Amino acid sequence: MVAAIPPLTLVPGPKDQALRKAAIQAKQEPVYGDSLTKELLEEAQLLSRSPATVLILGESGAGKEVFANYIHSCSPRSEAPFVAISAAAIPENLLEAELFGYERGAFSGADRAKPGRIEKADGGTFLLDEIGELPLALQAKLLRVLQERQIDRIGSLQSRPIDVRIIATTHRDLSEMVAEGTFRADLYYRLNVLRMNIPSLQERKGDIAPLSQYFLNKATQAMGLNNLVLSQCSIEKLENHSWPGNVRELIAVMERAAALVPGPKVTAADLRIDSAPSSKEEEATFNGTLADMEKRLIVETLKAAGGKREEAARKLGITSRTLRNKLKAWGL
Repeated sequence: MVAAIPPLTLVPGPKDQALRKAAIQAKQEPVYGDSLTKELLEEAQLLSRSPATVLILGESGAGKEVFANYIHSCSPRSEAPFVAISAAAIPENLLEAELFGYERGAFSGADRAKPGRIEKADGGTFLLDEIGELPLALQAKLLRVLQERQIDRIGSLQSRPIDVRIIATTHRDLSEMVAEGTFRADLYYRLNVLRMNIPSLQERKGDIAPLSQYFLNKATQAMGLNNLVLSQCSIEKLENHSWPGNVRELIAVMERAAALVPGPKVTAADLRIDSAPSSKEEEATFNGTLADMEKRLIVETLKAAGGKREEAARKLGITSRTLRNKLKAWGL
């Protein structure tokens, strides 16, 4: 295991309040109600003052991109582009071109030069979501961007200078990946300068009610419907749910309620939240190994999602690529 590098501690300065005020004026502060989230937003404001790389850790769907965007909006780069890409969402054979761009004639079909996503964020902030899914070969190219502040398009013989702040997110343990040889140690050290840990939604129960109402309003407005109100019993049910899919699962529940509830109130019965079996029920019905339990959970979740891998991966809190790899390993 690689020893974790302690995050850089920034001492608050007199510009903090001005930065916060400017950020709120430029972009609305994220919706929250939990004191823990308030502390995280204050931490994000401090991190925004530095141009150093930020590594944001947390479960899938916990809101890591929201915090990354907030760091950008509080920073001196807020007027420049914020560009995001997920390493898990793009096929591996296309990822290099998307990230670093290419020159005309670099490969078949490259009839014109095209800047990559990192280059498009020049002067601003680039968010690489799920960096743990980045192939080793591209990890080396990203390291060069971080160290040399230069980018190499595919097919180019000349490097281009670039001024970009990198934020990376992952739900995986990068230090463990380094020990396994699937993630470069030198890149890990370059990423792990400033670090944030985003707790799961279950650990931020104070956020559930305001977020639920926010996403419910957003869904009804998108469908051109009248706003709905969450009843007290529905809020209690939401707060007692475990939320394995975090905020993504919450959004799905609110979108379903907006589509199916005639109004004006959403009751607990309207939420249709799937309940996981209790630990006693699991003990009574399952005696296999941990690996067997993982396989069973994935297969059952995939069945419940109607075979839709992206939906199943979201509910499981893993990436589609991780799900695909597991299914392939099991011959499914």
